[in-house]
Amino acid sequence: MEYTYIGQNNPVSETSTSLIDSNERVQNYATWLATEARFHSLSDRREKTNAYRSKALKPVTVGEQEVHPFAPFQPDYSALRTITPRQRLMLRVIGVAYVLGLILYSTLGLEIIIAVVTVFYICDLLLYFFLSVRVLDQSTGEHVDDETVYALADAEWPHYTILCPLYHETEVVPQFVQAMLAQDYPTDKLQVLLLAEEEDIETQRAIQATHLPSHFELMIVPAGEPRTKPRACNYGLLHATGDFVVIYDAEDMPEPLQLKKAVLTFAHHGPDLACVQAKLNYYNTRQNLLTRWFTVEYSSWFDMTLPGLQKLGVPLPLGGTSNHFRTELLRMVGAWDVFNVTEDCDLGLRLGHYHLKTVMVDSMTYEEANSQVRNWLRQRSRWIKGHMQTYLVHMRHPLAYLRPGRLREFLSLQVAVGGKTAILFVNPLMWMLLAVYILFHMPVANAYRLLYPMPILYLATLCLVFGNFMYIYIHLLGCMKRGQYSLARWALLMPVYWALASVAAYIALYQLVFKPHYWEKTLHGLHLRTAHSSLRTTVVKKDSEFEAVATHSSSHISLTAEAFELDLSEKTLHLRVHPRRSEVQCTSCGEQLPARAKFCSRCGCNLPGDGVGETVTITEMPESEPTQAPQLHPHHSSRQARTSDTTRKEPAKRSKGAKAPKKPAKRTKGANTRNHATSSGRSPIGGSQNAEG
Repeated sequence: MEYTYIGQNNPVSETSTSLIDSNERVQNYATWLATEARFHSLSDRREKTNAYRSKALKPVTVGEQEVHPFAPFQPDYSALRTITPRQRLMLRVIGVAYVLGLILYSTLGLEIIIAVVTVFYICDLLLYFFLSVRVLDQSTGEHVDDETVYALADAEWPHYTILCPLYHETEVVPQFVQAMLAQDYPTDKLQVLLLAEEEDIETQRAIQATHLPSHFELMIVPAGEPRTKPRACNYGLLHATGDFVVIYDAEDMPEPLQLKKAVLTFAHHGPDLACVQAKLNYYNTRQNLLTRWFTVEYSSWFDMTLPGLQKLGVPLPLGGTSNHFRTELLRMVGAWDVFNVTEDCDLGLRLGHYHLKTVMVDSMTYEEANSQVRNWLRQRSRWIKGHMQTYLVHMRHPLAYLRPGRLREFLSLQVAVGGKTAILFVNPLMWMLLAVYILFHMPVANAYRLLYPMPILYLATLCLVFGNFMYIYIHLLGCMKRGQYSLARWALLMPVYWALASVAAYIALYQLVFKPHYWEKTLHGLHLRTAHSSLRTTVVKKDSEFEAVATHSSSHISLTAEAFELDLSEKTLHLRVHPRRSEVQCTSCGEQLPARAKFCSRCGCNLPGDGVGETVTITEMPESEPTQAPQLHPHHSSRQARTSDTTRKEPAKRSKGAKAPKKPAKRTKGANTRNHATSSGRSPIGGSQNAEG
């Protein structure tokens, strides 16, 4: 199919945007959207989807086992075989040459190794400095004005599919549902596929309990090996009906206009644009020191390094989420490799092999930064193992990069994948040499003079002093561009974070040898377990009842329904809320009065509480009903009460067979608002600032 783009007739680029009237720009976008809609008819989508399914459903035989990757299997670009016989032979030759060099030349062999490592450090430092300088005073992504997007509200937007693989993600399901409901995109053009594994019954029940709108769909991924995220995404792609498709992780909170901005970014480019990568950052930055370091690293990577690589025109290693694809092109390159544990990085390089481009859009997706060291090591070791898999896969035929037009692919592979990973293994060795010299200076001084000839000594000193300063400074620049000024002091401690990354690298190396396809599950929802975390709860009206799903948290919860608002502080997984009658009784004279009354009309005494709204009783659900959604029954009256700033506390009553709640529940407040739930306390996107997710 031949795609159109705005640049063919009325270019909308950085150099010409200021010269085009905003109304004309909006009209150009509207024309492009209408043209896209004509190309992508419903029958055309179904025909192409069926053709792709016939190829993708073919099984792959691995040993004596039949594997279903749900995508066309490409042996040359698959990590099914971690290392080829030719690569194994080359590694053995290099190892033998290294040992013989040490035996025959001893000191000279070590000098050569240290010299090579030092030159590698210098080249890496200069390259990242060059990338940072190129984007220092420039926009770090395709920019689309919010006003332009709002002006196109009635345009003919293309069909879009959102894929969200979930595995043991019950705690963050409500938060993700809220994030998807907040997306500003026509629901009749939107398909949200929640991909749950067949054996993950808890997540399936959590999704089913939310009673989602019609454009949401729960898809059960058939059991099989390897049980990885790319396999689930491939299964979702089989059922995707959108012209564009995006991947979101379970804990993601993308900006509401991101889908539309991604579509309009495709309008800026020609038919060779296959992917639009949104920026990633974290909403729990201030949770602890580890989350601060994680945010500093991501700010540098997505606001400095990746934009710099894009300026060079090299293939970009994709992030694990917020990748927006043209569905047809994604299927053409074979979708995701189910045997690669960093399928995103591999796919980004594979797009470059097919001469397809990736660009970044200036739109943010907020994720959960890992706040536990052990959990962080599991996640980071998987990333590093996947980078090693990707490097080995794409270096199976190194001479092929000598062909015209493939030098940039080779550069991206060596810098962003190979070099970035190799440094993690080399760093501890260099730190050890430095520590030995500092602690045992006199006994080893002569040996170090032999290992470090004068030119190498100067280069090594430059790397030690200026190199570390420059890397920290690049991280500081990333924080400055993101406006995260409070993280500047924590960036000075990044060498400790690099040491943790080296620990994860050696774990990854062990797993690459013994468990190459093992997917270490990253625990999500840790920010919901802290005292100041935010909890998103879905409230959906079904028939004449309100149903809500809450997740385990010690934080303050606020559920808002059409006729009342519920505030409580509990540590229960499931709550059932029953409204009581709309009348209150005077404790002095026994007179029955309307619930909204503040004074007794008979004796004139003050009624307890503010008398506004309804009173509810909260009971913990029995253990035999773990999957039933809590129900909030609205008052029989259609009249809505006004919101009040005060509440009346009432002890929680205990249902038969249920444990007593630990804290009393607060009385509900009438709220004339829509059917959704908000969380009080610290905002997940900005620490102490209050923001709506």
